[in-house]
Amino acid sequence: MSQCEEQGPVDKPPLLDRIVAVAYVLSVVLRPVGFFLLAGIAVFFWVRRGLDGTVLGLGVAAVGWFVGWGAFRWWAPRWGRRRWPNEANAGKTDSDAPR
Repeated sequence: MSQCEEQGPVDKPPLLDRIVAVAYVLSVVLRPVGFFLLAGIAVFFWVRRGLDGTVLGLGVAAVGWFVGWGAFRWWAPRWGRRRWPNEANAGKTDSDAPR
């Protein structure tokens, strides 16, 4: 009998934890793609129609998208360490989190 079988079944993390983990990984791609897509549409409208509320809204949305995903990437590892403390994270500080 292997050591794994002796310890019994492993608890699966809750759905929320799995969603946050997947979003953390996807944010590597979603952050720049969303930013350039929103900014590109804003520039397209600016060239075609001039500066108006739609262009400003898309520009603010592009910056918000980039900053929001950056904040999420800062927050997610810290949240995970608080929810799932273990020996591997015992001495880690916030400055040790992945960037």
